[in-house]
Amino acid sequence: MSSINYLRIFGKSWKTIFVICIVGLIIAFAFSFAQPLRYSSTVRLLVTQSLGNGVDPYTAIKYSEKQVSNIAQIVDTTSFFTSVLQKSQIDPSYFPIEDNQRRAKWSDTVDIVSDSGTGVMSVIAYHTDREIAKKLAQAVAEEIVIITPTYYQNSRAQIIDDALASRSIVKPNILKNAFLGILIGILVSVLVVLWGVKE
Repeated sequence: MSSINYLRIFGKSWKTIFVICIVGLIIAFAFSFAQPLRYSSTVRLLVTQSLGNGVDPYTAIKYSEKQVSNIAQIVDTTSFFTSVLQKSQIDPSYFPIEDNQRRAKWSDTVDIVSDSGTGVMSVIAYHTDREIAKKLAQAVAEEIVIITPTYYQNSRAQIIDDALASRSIVKPNILKNAFLGILIGILVSVLVVLWGVKE
């Protein structure tokens, strides 16, 4: 029994593979542009502690990383969200009225990212308006500066880089979605071709 020449089979089926990949790409673009196109803005902060002279630098950094993780949890809360909106005067109608939907929207709007081993954290805000993204990121960072010593008496946060907005759309990641669309198209087309061989 002769073995199947898969390269030859795929070569003959290149039109099918091409068409399915194009369909996957179209679906990826449709999915991307069905979402709001958002800019990002980033503010960087440094979280430090007063732990006394007997604490080694490694322990201090690990403690800072833990504090950043704790602060990220606080940023997700309703009280923090309300305080930021009141002080920044950002239009609250951007967020849903229903509590669960509003929390999900807020969580999707603001990210807290820790730079491992440094005690530096980044506040990243996303919005359809570039200037509002900057305003929102700055407001979140300023609120973090206020609440950090309140929740953690030996800690403080200070802004080391003011808000810097992206020049182009960052969400959704259109290039990433396009790549995934093509990749899925390739996988589906391979399955279709192999299924035809079995028949």
